[in-house]
Formats: sequence, structure tokens, C-alpha cells
Amino acid sequence: RRLRGGIDILAKSDNWVRKFANYSWTQDPHELHIYTPIDESVTSKLVAINLTEKNVEIKAGNHTCLSGDFDQRVKPRNFQWEIIPFRGKRHLKVSVRKKDTNSQMFDWQYLLAKEREALDTTITHQVFMDISLGDMLLGQVVVGLFGKMCPKEVRNFVELAESNVFIPKG
Repeated sequence: RRLRGGIDILAKSDNWVRKFANYSWTQDPHELHIYTPIDESVTSKLVAINLTEKNVEIKAGNHTCLSGDFDQRVKPRNFQWEIIPFRGKRHLKVSVRKKDTNSQMFDWQYLLAKEREALDTTITHQVFMDISLGDMLLGQVVVGLFGKMCPKEVRNFVELAESNVFIPKG
């Protein structure tokens, strides 16, 4: 899995979802997709979305679902939204075009600039993996793990790496 921002990375059929306290987001080469949970009582008339190249504010009724500065620039005129079921709950999905679409598919590490401060990317553990071809040692890969960001996953990975379990060839 590719860790590209977010506290919890969840596999999705076509992409990766970054999940935060009150919103989730994903991306493709040209667009960002933002998901915010909404109450059953919210109708389309109660949705208000204000976008600029640098800023987003999403409201559903009297509740501000998301507000902040984008980490990079977007095309504010090219957005669409819909109310959808997402992960078992009702969500407002907002899709907005990236300003720069000439780069890699996963080029946004953060949706909002404030996510940079929210993530603690301190490397708490290192795992060493020996790579061999037959009996010949080719080298060693060192993997740095972010234990403060995802402690359960790091603990599991470290335990797996330290177990010295032989994995037979398939």
C-alpha cells in the first residue's frame, strides 16, 4: 500500500482513500474526490460549496463539513457534487479538477495544508529485509515506519518482519 497522507488508508477498488475525522478524500490523475458525512435530514437545497483556487468550504445546513486551504491549487469552476451512500452512511461527494494535471496520478499528498501539521511522520521503527536470489544475497532494504501515525499497523508489520517465518514459493 502507498502511504500518501491520511491517518487511515483503506483499499478501494479504483484508488486509495485517506480518512480524517470529518472527511475522506481520494484522487485520480485529474480530480480530487472529497467525501463528508451528512445527516439524513440534509437535502440538496441545504448544501453550500464555496471554492477558490486555494480554499474550500463545504456546508450542509448549519454544519460546516470542511473548511480550509487546499494544499495545491484547483480549478474552482470545474467541480460537481452529489449526495451518495459511502461506506454505509450518507455522504456529500464533491469532485474538483486539479489545476496541474500533467504530473503523476498520486501527486497530492495532502488535501488541505493543515493536514501537514496533523500527521506525525516520525520514523519510530526500522525493518530490515534481506533480498536474495536463490542463495545469493542481493542486498538489504530498510523500511522506515511511522509508528505515531499508525501504531497498530507498525506493530503488526514489525512482528511479521521479526518472526523469521519461511514463506514457501507459490
